[in-house]
Amino acid sequence: MRSERDIEAPLTPEDVQKILSICSPRGLLVGGQALAFWADHLRVERPANLVSGVTADADFIGDSLLAKDLGKRLGWQTWIPALDDSTPQTGKVVSGASSLAPCGKTLLIGSNEKAGYGNVALLDLASLRKTWITDTQWDAEPGSFSPSGDLFTWSLNADGRTSIHFTDIKTGKEVPRAIPEGLNSENGNPTPFAPDGRYLFDHQDSTHASNFYVLSPSGTSTQITHVESPGLRNAVLPPSQLVHYASFDGKIISAFLAMPFNLKRDAGNPLIVLPHGGPTGQVVDSFSPRIIALVSRGYTVIAPNVRGSTGYGVAFEKANY
Repeated sequence: MRSERDIEAPLTPEDVQKILSICSPRGLLVGGQALAFWADHLRVERPANLVSGVTADADFIGDSLLAKDLGKRLGWQTWIPALDDSTPQTGKVVSGASSLAPCGKTLLIGSNEKAGYGNVALLDLASLRKTWITDTQWDAEPGSFSPSGDLFTWSLNADGRTSIHFTDIKTGKEVPRAIPEGLNSENGNPTPFAPDGRYLFDHQDSTHASNFYVLSPSGTSTQITHVESPGLRNAVLPPSQLVHYASFDGKIISAFLAMPFNLKRDAGNPLIVLPHGGPTGQVVDSFSPRIIALVSRGYTVIAPNVRGSTGYGVAFEKANY
């Protein structure tokens, strides 16, 4: 639901009272804003990550008629999704769209329909036919259409390192672009593309902090921010190494390993295992001040993507169930 006011405007006391008078056991507000709403109303401390105020839109779960009634009384617009609570959910396939082509006829989508692995496709809105762009057992995600609609982007997370790819929509072939290896993601809202075709992305790796880069239409990249200090910028840092090992049942586990320079090969060096949280989640090849500090003090650090991690398909993610 969304009010006609700027969505960044906070809910008024009158809005709060209307919501409280209308809500019932048949429906409730959900989401981060709803948590902030109830915290404010009940005068309890908010969770630390809810730092902004409640804004004039809200997610709603419950009876569709109640949702419409709530929206009508508040004078808000109400969106009812096509898949309502009466639609059986298999929980096996997750799909989503990231960009609409300038022609308005094609959606760029991602789905784990292919054996539980994230892949990218073009969806024709007239026929609902999918044209698969990737067929990978890593994790591919859809990106954006270029302003002219002749190119689109997608990213591939392969073992914790993410590459950005550009594909010609007519031929389906990749167009080479000079994007450095490491952890890359497109940036910009509502699109990473400038009208002239330039493309904004973020890059980092184990030895370089996160910075913005601009990719020119000709395919060359230029760094435009420098967030690290001059001392760090000129420092020689030990790069991460992607390693693999077999678990107790033979399942292959990947990990990022960082070692001090001039390490003595006598098995006497202290080792720190740095697991990720979640429990789902993934260690990626990011710039980590913590790991750099530990390695600079003589520790070897290994950060594994244990079973249950994302990025390796649904079966691997559910291996701890």
